[in-house]
Amino acid sequence: MFSRDLNIRLSIVYLEEWMDKSRIDYHEDIERTLSNVVEYVTDHVYHIVKDSSLMFTSTKFVKDEVMTSTSGSICSPRATGLVMAVDTYTAHDTGQLIAHNLAHIMGMDHDSPDCSCDFMNNCIMHKQAGNIGSPFLWQFSKCSIARMHSVLQSGHLQCLLNKPLQASTLQQCGNGIIDGEEECDCGMRDQCFDPCCDPLTCTLRAHAHCASHQACCHRCQLRPTGHVCRPARSVCDVAEICTGDDGDCPEDGYLIDGTICGISGQCWKGNCSDVEQQCRDLWGSDAATADEHCYERNGLGLEYGNCGTDRDGMFRKCAVENVHCGTLHCRGGFQTPLDLKFNSFNLQFLHETKQIQC
Repeated sequence: MFSRDLNIRLSIVYLEEWMDKSRIDYHEDIERTLSNVVEYVTDHVYHIVKDSSLMFTSTKFVKDEVMTSTSGSICSPRATGLVMAVDTYTAHDTGQLIAHNLAHIMGMDHDSPDCSCDFMNNCIMHKQAGNIGSPFLWQFSKCSIARMHSVLQSGHLQCLLNKPLQASTLQQCGNGIIDGEEECDCGMRDQCFDPCCDPLTCTLRAHAHCASHQACCHRCQLRPTGHVCRPARSVCDVAEICTGDDGDCPEDGYLIDGTICGISGQCWKGNCSDVEQQCRDLWGSDAATADEHCYERNGLGLEYGNCGTDRDGMFRKCAVENVHCGTLHCRGGFQTPLDLKFNSFNLQFLHETKQIQC
């Protein structure tokens, strides 16, 4: 579905199978469980070069939800989805959930009523997709495809333009993956649209010096030295440029972790963790991070100050050195957050006769 409609191929670059015990706390609320999955991924799988993460579970949730995700988070450490494997004998249903979930992570919304498909007028991004009793959906709507192209052109999907570094163990010309001594692999003959690649031999054609899928290739010729093949996606990232002798864009690099960024933030794995900017994004341009004593409240493990929840839904206390990793505290700005999906509160207290507002 992704390859046919969106020209995107899915590759598994890392896999964990938990046979002895779970590494996360499950909750009957699917969103709380997703939060725990995100925490595990960012803490334990951050070193794996990946575009997003998916977790499969057989756990049933209280509202019969079968999937959820951090929407629009692709290419970030938080790009995570949670999929319930409903039935091991109906892999196609799980595949539909994967497609729907990944599309949300890439920034696609549910289809509006005027977006339809050839199949019963419902498409993969229909809001009822994957629900028990709903028909199997196998097409993306024109609306979803247009949204995908728009996000791609905006530069927010740069991580999708690279390719997995590890070759497949099932080496076969025509599988769409460059294996062994292959110079290119554009798929089977009826699927190949690369004028630079011979689909029968998986070698470059006589006139070609590179394959069209390579970021440093233009009309089968190598781009000159200095051409930007991967723009910097943030203030903590660096742009990669073509070398002039290789069709592939150099490996993605970023500023050293801990580099100062933004107003008062630090770089981590190419992203800027800046509480000042986060407050402005949530509360408007006049907002700022709150007093340090507000963050100390994160060590109490209460609704207004915590480091997430445990298996039983109880709020976790932040360690002293991690209080800035918990609840975000801001001051100023609008009365309500710009994104209404976030819970907010107004906290005031005295500290050594000083009035503190969070």
